[in-house]
Amino acid sequence: MARLYVRRRVLIISSLVIILVIVLFQPRKTSHEYQKQPNNNHKETNTDLKHNLVMFTTWRHRAKKVHAREVVLRNWRHLSPKIQPLIFTKTGVLRDRCLAENWLVLPEDEIRCLNKIPTLRGMFNSAMSTINSHLYGFSNGDLVFAKDFVKSIEVILSDESLKNKPLLILAKRLNIEYRPYRNTAFAYDDIPRIAKQGEYPKEGSSDIFITNKLFPWKRALELVIGRMGVGMWLSAFARALNVTLIDVTNTSTVLHLTTDGNQESLKNIDMNCNHDIIKANNLTCDNFSVGFIDCADHATNYKQNGDIRIFKKQYFKSYCFKPAFYRFVDKIKARFSVELSNNYYEADFSTKGR
Repeated sequence: MARLYVRRRVLIISSLVIILVIVLFQPRKTSHEYQKQPNNNHKETNTDLKHNLVMFTTWRHRAKKVHAREVVLRNWRHLSPKIQPLIFTKTGVLRDRCLAENWLVLPEDEIRCLNKIPTLRGMFNSAMSTINSHLYGFSNGDLVFAKDFVKSIEVILSDESLKNKPLLILAKRLNIEYRPYRNTAFAYDDIPRIAKQGEYPKEGSSDIFITNKLFPWKRALELVIGRMGVGMWLSAFARALNVTLIDVTNTSTVLHLTTDGNQESLKNIDMNCNHDIIKANNLTCDNFSVGFIDCADHATNYKQNGDIRIFKKQYFKSYCFKPAFYRFVDKIKARFSVELSNNYYEADFSTKGR
């Protein structure tokens, strides 16, 4: 009996030790790593709005970009808490590195094309259904921002006339040749000075896309980032549906850390993937210049006292309203059976200045 009692006691103690070890060493989920909840209505997991903007991106490993992405990680961290950085990735090392810089992390969800690239629509839907924010935005993963960008977003959010309108906020970048051993610092406060060395690309596409929850993502095609066609098609699509487009280029310093030229997407085997998706859905635009950032109906600039203002443009470039645009509008109307207001088209579309 004594021997049986001892055995039982040893067994009980061993069981308790095992349970204690499991509890102590069980992996804990960091508060910055979100578990996506299935939700088709885009309801948030938290009812308190915490951020002005959740800005997200996604990366593929490239040796040439390692140093530049370290700059991006630190720069975006400085935008917090008003702008919260987020990355979509399934790579453990990258996830851990981003978490260390107070980024949020979500897994890639909807992917398309030969190289299995996340769709812009899928990332927006995932972010909106998981994280509370006033605005949500995608940026290319090699862009850094100055303080004036944060202020521009604040001004837009403070404008009561925009509260109940679908928005698409756009900006062009300044290309800066990045050499890791020549200019590794890129301190947050130095960006306006460095920007004087940069130049805007000749084509008119935006490099960031920021929307509120009223933007019609449910009607957008499953276009992927980092391939031709996504930016100008999305802008033309938004214009066709009377979304309010705001160009913040005049009041936002955005630098593109160029490491491999400015036409990297042309080097990919699936570079025409977006064009193929657009054609398959019969939503081609005969001339993509109608999706140039110059065609945004609103823009920002500075008042004499240095404050930022938003204004409605009265003059547009001639290419913004080519017949190609109206043919595209007809395709959108036919596809989605939507009634569009004519108010948007009553401005003076002269080519004389703004």
